[in-house]
Amino acid sequence: MQAELDGITAFVSVLDTAIPARNGEVIALTVDAVGSEWREFGEKFSPHSDTSVRGAARNGCARGAVHGLVLTLRQVAMAAAGGDFDGAAKAFADYRQQVAQAAPHLKLAERWSLFGPDIRESHFAALRQLADLAR
Repeated sequence: MQAELDGITAFVSVLDTAIPARNGEVIALTVDAVGSEWREFGEKFSPHSDTSVRGAARNGCARGAVHGLVLTLRQVAMAAAGGDFDGAAKAFADYRQQVAQAAPHLKLAERWSLFGPDIRESHFAALRQLADLAR
């Protein structure tokens, strides 16, 4: 999981240059790409309502945190698209703060997510069973 978080952090750092440079196109592309990365990351945590996974409540909190990060990134792009680069910088600062607050929750939920080897193996075993049944 840490490798994915590090990759997202490295990619989003493009905004450290693009926002002061008032480069709306790079901001929009970066937000879209990083938002996609966060959504994919969030899919590795089961929804709160999934009772088949122990720790689903923690996964639900992790998914919620990821969802909030994506929304805050969208605020960066929307502000920049409207020419409000000061607003974009503030939204990006808010995003950075949210990442710092979310990181412990994400790490706590890791063992009950698809990042955890036992959960990942049982998840894919169940998918293989479904595929076998479909044949």
